[in-house]
Amino acid sequence: MAENQRPEKHNYLLVAAFDFGTTYSGYAFSFRDDPTQVRVNSYWTSGVSQLMSLKTSTSVLLNQAGEFHSFGFEAETAYADLAEDGEHGGWRLFRRFKMMLHNNTQLNRDSTIEDIQGNPEPALPIFTHAIHYLRQHVLDFINKSSAGVTEADVFYVITVPAIWDVRAKQFMREAAENAGIPAAQLKLVLEPEVASIWCEGELEAAVTRDLQQPGVKYMVVDIGGGTVDVSVHERNDNGTLKEIHKASGGAWGGTEVDKLYLQTLADIFGEESMRRLRDEMMMDFLAILADFEIKKRSPDMRTRGLMMIKIPASLREFCEEVKGKKMADVVKDSVYGESVVYKSPDKLRVPWDIVKTWFDKSVDNTKNHVKHLLEKPNIRGVETIILVGGFVESTYVQERFREALGDKRIIIPSEPGLAVLKGAVKFGHNPAVVASRMMDYTYGVRGDLAFDPKKHKEENKMVKNGGNVLAKDCFVKFCSINQEVLFGQEFKRKSRGKSDIKKSSRLLIYRSRDSSPVTVSDSACEKIGRLTISYSEEDIENDDFKIETSFSFGDTELLVKRMMLKSGKEVYLKIDCLGQA
Repeated sequence: MAENQRPEKHNYLLVAAFDFGTTYSGYAFSFRDDPTQVRVNSYWTSGVSQLMSLKTSTSVLLNQAGEFHSFGFEAETAYADLAEDGEHGGWRLFRRFKMMLHNNTQLNRDSTIEDIQGNPEPALPIFTHAIHYLRQHVLDFINKSSAGVTEADVFYVITVPAIWDVRAKQFMREAAENAGIPAAQLKLVLEPEVASIWCEGELEAAVTRDLQQPGVKYMVVDIGGGTVDVSVHERNDNGTLKEIHKASGGAWGGTEVDKLYLQTLADIFGEESMRRLRDEMMMDFLAILADFEIKKRSPDMRTRGLMMIKIPASLREFCEEVKGKKMADVVKDSVYGESVVYKSPDKLRVPWDIVKTWFDKSVDNTKNHVKHLLEKPNIRGVETIILVGGFVESTYVQERFREALGDKRIIIPSEPGLAVLKGAVKFGHNPAVVASRMMDYTYGVRGDLAFDPKKHKEENKMVKNGGNVLAKDCFVKFCSINQEVLFGQEFKRKSRGKSDIKKSSRLLIYRSRDSSPVTVSDSACEKIGRLTISYSEEDIENDDFKIETSFSFGDTELLVKRMMLKSGKEVYLKIDCLGQA
């Protein structure tokens, strides 16, 4: 594999962060001399509604030649205009595609995603287009106010869910590098961690003082569009943080609410009517979603009253044409006819008992998960829970958590949807602020160990030259699940004797939910990638040829270093977790 250098420390002029979200994406930055003064882009404006946002829609539009055309609200508006004129044939719009990386054990460089019409496309180039757009946009934005800044002055960070595995993280890194971000100037950061770091300086003084006390434990629940990400930290005496429970969560974000909302509309107006709305009047379809996004965050959600939904004229026309009757009768004859009321000419009145069903599955899953975590012995001392993420802007979500966890101090920053983005910038200036993390798996490599009849099966037994009796295909462990690993801590493996060295060697990397797997064929073991180590002729011909391979698990990504012991030469290696074989 290609080699890349990992900067332990950097002295870049500024840090720029991208929050690449399921629903919305944005960026922020701050300069080295004033790292807490984080600046974000001025409001992105949706062309389909009054929605103003400090982020834009995570949408990519390709033209008929398969080339990048636009990103964000601009991409959605352009596609909608084409669709309404019947000129969108061959154009490809991709929305909310980040979730294809979640829990995808088959993820590889050839994995595909579907456009809005259900047509497949290789995913990696779509992610690359999105990151390239954000990279260019932030550079242009910076240079409007700080002329002379070059890319060499910028250290980039990209946020990822803490519950993502190594494949998804590598996929994002490769997309970013393909987008032109130099490998040495890029770091992936974990969303709940950086949100926690931002909130420390933005909360009331008394709360901040409490959270900075040595030994205090607190939980961060990041409820985004796609995933819910939970981390739990304890304050060290020196002010740094240590993770006291491995990251956890699930696919319970705000997009699940949108799906249930759209399904209710389909149950009322018919699948065919909603399909025609999306295919023929995309602007109106997007307007329905944007209007719901505003209502989700409205203070009215706290009062648990009726929700009035604006129905575009195009949907009414499609519905009456498909159903062959007036809109009022369509609604009355639907499965919701006894509770939902159509108010001519363009309103749908939905009672609270239906509205809450759109939210409750996601909220209940998250609430129950948090309650389960709080029962664990090492987390029982947690008294403070910080809620962040775009879905937390919903007043109903806030209210449900306060009701369910009334014995805990629930803290919600003033801009919960920006906590991850701004925290990523702050973290980028000082990555070592998280001093240790808990291992999510037991990690190791495939190798040979001395045969032990008490542990190893006869089928794994082999005799090497010299009469050494070994067990093959063993799980050679580096670290264990739930083990605390320090930032920068290394787990080392020395090379074999010179007689065994070839121009290149390959290590197969495995992980397991078991704390002490014996062989890599154990049912709990999973191969996650391979590491290819290449040697020069000069290296091999050296009489003192010895190498040491070190794995570092305490950072946000799995890092591997190779050292030539005689010369002290070091290079950082990439594990390939995306190969299909």
